[in-house]
Amino acid sequence: MNAIVIEHVPIADLPPSWREQLSPTVITHARVTVRIEEEAPAQAANDTPAVIDARAKLRGSVLRYDKPLEPVLGEDEWDMLR
Repeated sequence: MNAIVIEHVPIADLPPSWREQLSPTVITHARVTVRIEEEAPAQAANDTPAVIDARAKLRGSVLRYDKPLEPVLGEDEWDMLR
């Protein structure tokens, strides 16, 4: 997992929501170390086992095409207008 660590950040530079989580005894001119990590995606409360299984099957199923504008089927396989 990747993380970003920023040291010696003035508390005044933090977002207000972060400052609210600090103890009120913290000196306003103090500096902190900030570590930012990516969270795992939260699972929806209404996900059923079938939905979770379907997502697992679909994950990684998208194909990469080197020539996305080329037809996928050959002319002899195309019978839409015949």
